[in-house]
Amino acid sequence: MGVEREQEVEVDVKKGARQNAAEYFDRAKRAREKARAAAGFLRTLSDEGGKGTAASPKRGKDARREWFDRFRNFVSSEGNLVIAGKDAETNEAAVKKHAGKGDTIFHADPSGSPFVVIRGACGERTLSEAATFCASYSRAWQARLASVDVYHISPDQVTKRAPPGEFVPKGAFMILGRKNYFKNTILEMAVFVSPDGKVACAPPSAAPAGSIRLIPGAAERKQAIKEIKERLGFAGRDDEVDKILPPGKSQIAGVVVVAAASSSDDDNDGEGKEQ
Repeated sequence: MGVEREQEVEVDVKKGARQNAAEYFDRAKRAREKARAAAGFLRTLSDEGGKGTAASPKRGKDARREWFDRFRNFVSSEGNLVIAGKDAETNEAAVKKHAGKGDTIFHADPSGSPFVVIRGACGERTLSEAATFCASYSRAWQARLASVDVYHISPDQVTKRAPPGEFVPKGAFMILGRKNYFKNTILEMAVFVSPDGKVACAPPSAAPAGSIRLIPGAAERKQAIKEIKERLGFAGRDDEVDKILPPGKSQIAGVVVVAAASSSDDDNDGEGKEQ
């Protein structure tokens, strides 16, 4: 017969039992999804000494599809699931459906930036990686910029309510209050093959050693895809690589060996519409 153990549970006395229960259910759900995503990333690191190539990839029906596969996504080096919109529709969904209390939202100053959501509490390293992710998938890459300013906010600073006479289109939001900036965030991504045989893209410090590091460049997209496939030994279709790359032209800048860290600056109070 098992021994029952007492467990203390914190409740908010200002809220009803049903609301407290709903909040605990949401926390448990987030913990499970984070564990699944982190487990996949750890499998990538452990496979062939951390090079991120799978000996027996699973494809088709054997490859499990998660809800976050709808978005651009990666798992940070600290184990957080990070998602980003691909277009107006997924930008809207990322913020309205998947950004909640305790999460962090990133956006870049230039228009045409995705909204990036870090699920759950995180450290500075994850913030830095999400900043890189946001910057790299903005139009700044297509413009071949080396760096761009990005900022993070909390979900309660984002709203669809526009001032009188203004309209907030799908995929765009009004930003209220203070923006916490990561100044001069470098545009760079790393490409690798995951254990399920899919090609993936993440900030270099969140990617396995041996990943191909990319920066904005002059190489035609088809040529970049061909070289990436050759270096990774990826035998899949070109469009599988194309869909995970940042917009515009790229160039290969080497191989990921060690992780690099960056710092943030907090400034700028204000409100504005971002898309």
